[in-house]
Amino acid sequence: MANLAVVTIFVSSWAYIQAMFDRWSPWVRALALGTLFGIGAVMAMLSAFMLDEGVFIDLRTTLISSAGLFGGPVAGLTAALIAAGYRLYMGGAGAWGGCLGIAVAVGLSLALYAAARGRKLRRRDVLVLALLIAAMGIIIVFVLPSQHRDAALAQTAVPSAVLHFISSLLAGLALLYDERRRIAVRENQTYRTIIESLPDSLNVKDRDGRFIAANPATAALMHAKSAAELIGKTDADFYAPPVASRFRQDELDVMARGVMTSIEQKLPDLDGNPKWLSTLKVPLFDDSGAAAGIITLNRDVTERRNLELALEQSQQQLSYAMAQMADGVAVFDRNGIMVFSNEQYRDSFPLTRDVRVPGNHVRDILRASAQRGEQTVLEVDDLEEWVNLTEAALYTPTEHDVPLVGGRWVQFRTSASPDGASMVVVSDITKIKTAETNLRALTNLLQQQAVTDGLTGLLNRRAFDEALEGELARSARDKSWISLLLMDIDRFKAFNDHYGHQEGDTCLRAVSAEFKRVLKRSSDVAARYGGEEFVAILPDTDEDGAFAIADEFLKGLRALGMAHAGSEKGIVTASIGIACYRPDEDLRGAVELVGRADQALYGAKLAGRDRLTGWRGARDKSALGFG
Repeated sequence: MANLAVVTIFVSSWAYIQAMFDRWSPWVRALALGTLFGIGAVMAMLSAFMLDEGVFIDLRTTLISSAGLFGGPVAGLTAALIAAGYRLYMGGAGAWGGCLGIAVAVGLSLALYAAARGRKLRRRDVLVLALLIAAMGIIIVFVLPSQHRDAALAQTAVPSAVLHFISSLLAGLALLYDERRRIAVRENQTYRTIIESLPDSLNVKDRDGRFIAANPATAALMHAKSAAELIGKTDADFYAPPVASRFRQDELDVMARGVMTSIEQKLPDLDGNPKWLSTLKVPLFDDSGAAAGIITLNRDVTERRNLELALEQSQQQLSYAMAQMADGVAVFDRNGIMVFSNEQYRDSFPLTRDVRVPGNHVRDILRASAQRGEQTVLEVDDLEEWVNLTEAALYTPTEHDVPLVGGRWVQFRTSASPDGASMVVVSDITKIKTAETNLRALTNLLQQQAVTDGLTGLLNRRAFDEALEGELARSARDKSWISLLLMDIDRFKAFNDHYGHQEGDTCLRAVSAEFKRVLKRSSDVAARYGGEEFVAILPDTDEDGAFAIADEFLKGLRALGMAHAGSEKGIVTASIGIACYRPDEDLRGAVELVGRADQALYGAKLAGRDRLTGWRGARDKSALGFG
């Protein structure tokens, strides 16, 4: 019972103090675990049951094997060396047998640790280790001197095996559950950070429409001081009754239908101007299947709606212009002889106006147009082949646009009559083509603006998320490196407070330009992650390459020498977190990679800022920081 108390105390102690080692490298944490459990093994030996002179029975192997299974070789061997050293110091007839038991225990635990490498430990692993340790306790009895062996087999072998099994199982399960709890806490913190940093409004309400959770974007949307101010309140506390009533009715409809619904909502902003929200509502249900509340994700699409309205107005203007055009008309008989043409038709072709008159054959008109360079582009290189094709199209209902000399465009619309004649309607569509070109340019500009941060010219957060998912998928297929730099300007709030937001914007543009400069390849992606945070995706880039790029940026930023009175550095500096996926890592997630980089960035800030730090979960250089 004293040994069980020792095991319980030291397992509980590790659960209490291990958080202290989270900021250290993995091997330091493993060394701490091994040292603690090695001391625990010594304490177990101090309260051991003495079977005979120099022969002790205790639960030292429980702590040693637990250290190996949960801490790996560093922890297991550290605990084993401490315990073996003390056992030899105690001496006696069973000293070498005791050391053999320690060696076998750590060997078994490390074998299980190696077998579980690449996946999380499971209860089955703990059970197998407990059974092996219990069996080992019986087998080790046979290496005792013969005068002690019989007594050990008769008196303590079975009780000792049972106690070893129980203590190893309980200790392992306690460590396993504590590790899972710690992982869950870290994941919850990560999810909370992601939700709170979302640019879109995300909130949860109960069945009565009261807020029970909300992110800062929701508070900003509703003009509340903080997300906490929303808790327990409803839309009626922030919006006019008609607006709040409409929102509530939408929520009731979604809960009644019980299906996820996407809608667009219109509401006035502080200036009374209309604001459009693209809203996704997801019903929540309790264990009985009754509606318990609703999750709402709001995205401000006001800019998109305004752009759509502008495009619609442009299209209406183009339609009006087309309706007001004066068309040219010409008629050819079944033999290809022109029998009619109006002034608008002849005016449309100033270089061949003289031949576009009744009585001339269409083939002669086409040859004159080509020879005089009226049409700037022919469909084929051979003139007669082009004439044949164009004449055949004259008697087929068609519509095609033709470029003319001087940058003019005309549209030909042909239609055949029952008697074999053909009518050609020619419209001057130069303005339309120009408008189409402008619209295409405007569309390209709008598409570019939709993925670009307006202040820095880098990709915005949404475009970055899409780019990262694509690069992760490609790197997973190619089994290639991918690295991520997460950069944050040091003391930027103090910069804004001291110099003002206009100078703050100037600073952001200068830093982003330097950040983009060091990315030499077209495949590298730079984006504004939010506020003063920037991020870079480096495909096919290993840890050394990522560190080199980040270091070049830090040096370049320092060289700019931008004054920063609010920083201890005196100039504008930045901190960078680096995270990588190696070619042999199959599981690649955007959230995990960004989370690693964010942890590394946090480490850089803790280390004094103006430096770069790799994610501490990685190996080699990625666990190091450079200033």
